[in-house]
Amino acid sequence: DELIDVTVDAQKDVFDWFCQLPGFGDQFDVRMTPHHVMGLDYAHCISGGRGGLGRYVVIRMKQRLEELGVTVYTSCEATELVTDSAGAISGVRAKDSDGVLEIQCRAVMLASGSFICNQEMMERVCPAFAGARKKIQGHLYPPLTGDGIRMGEKIGAKVLWENMNVCLKGPSPMPLTHILQATGEWPENIFVNLDGKRWMNEGAVARLSHTMGQDILDMTDLFLHQPQAHSLSIFDSSIMDHSISYYLDPDHGNDFNKLTREDVDEMHFFLESDDHTMAKADTIRELAQIMELDPDVLQRTIDRYNELCHNGCDTDFGKPAEYLKPIENGPFYAIRCYPFCDGAFGGFPITTRMEVLKQDGSVLPGLYAGGDITDSRFIPFTHGWDKKTQIMTDLPWAYVSGFLAADSIAAYLEQ
Repeated sequence: DELIDVTVDAQKDVFDWFCQLPGFGDQFDVRMTPHHVMGLDYAHCISGGRGGLGRYVVIRMKQRLEELGVTVYTSCEATELVTDSAGAISGVRAKDSDGVLEIQCRAVMLASGSFICNQEMMERVCPAFAGARKKIQGHLYPPLTGDGIRMGEKIGAKVLWENMNVCLKGPSPMPLTHILQATGEWPENIFVNLDGKRWMNEGAVARLSHTMGQDILDMTDLFLHQPQAHSLSIFDSSIMDHSISYYLDPDHGNDFNKLTREDVDEMHFFLESDDHTMAKADTIRELAQIMELDPDVLQRTIDRYNELCHNGCDTDFGKPAEYLKPIENGPFYAIRCYPFCDGAFGGFPITTRMEVLKQDGSVLPGLYAGGDITDSRFIPFTHGWDKKTQIMTDLPWAYVSGFLAADSIAAYLEQ
């Protein structure tokens, strides 16, 4: 409770600090925007520059560091934290193309991001996702290998493995472009696994609501248990025309999925991709061959689904009748869908001053942490689901934890 109070209150201080930096707040735009993903009608949204607030802040902070003459090492991998005889931080070892270097310091902040691309850690925390077929996406970059967790644990920092959380949603087209989302996550489609068999009520993926309720969470759990956690979204030309026309209408959709003609024109890039991100064929059997499915199985799946559509009742999976549209007007389309990872979170328990704790619960002098590598941001749902929720979203937590850690480090160095 104390951490919640401190971090929520600090948000206004962080924003005020941003605005006071020379030339920093000029691009800020504070507005109300639809935010149904979090179960809200609207939320305050701060945007900055082109490409989103996070990118804007990173660019401006880098420029500010250069103005202040601060040296930033890139392509330089931290490998080990150094402590003195009393167990307090005394330096960092790292390596780059020139070899090993050691930086002497009294305080270190670990802000190395998540462990989502560390296969060993993922098998420990979320085995189903560890074995999934994946595609690089926003929170799935190769450098996110949990190095900070490894270094901190080696010098005695406590790591709460049992509290770690992987935020997953799916099936989702990759990359998450407007055109692939609009056509691939349309509830009139069907989803089949790598066996060519239908496995879910596709009405749950309806992007019309953008909710994150229990149906979405249950669907993701079911998806992770499909072969390689991989699925294909299949539809025909009539269904595609319907989804595109819906999202081209300015009265439909929101910032996540509105379409422009330029978005629609991007489709040919995915139809021509080597990994068949999207495929098009004149027959279902040809489509199956392109996507490496058994043509006989997929054809039987489509025939069964069309029968349910003509009967007006999905007795297999309970899809609402309003979404039951037969797949029979060629050409036919398929889009590959993967688990969408919104990040992997957890690691070090921290104090309200962002100090990292040791195994015995005492503070490890000079070690601080912020962002995804910390444990304390996620708490269990109150609805009895086997899931966790966050006290604030990723970007505010990154800013606030870094801001509070910097204040704490400054005070620590003055001692």
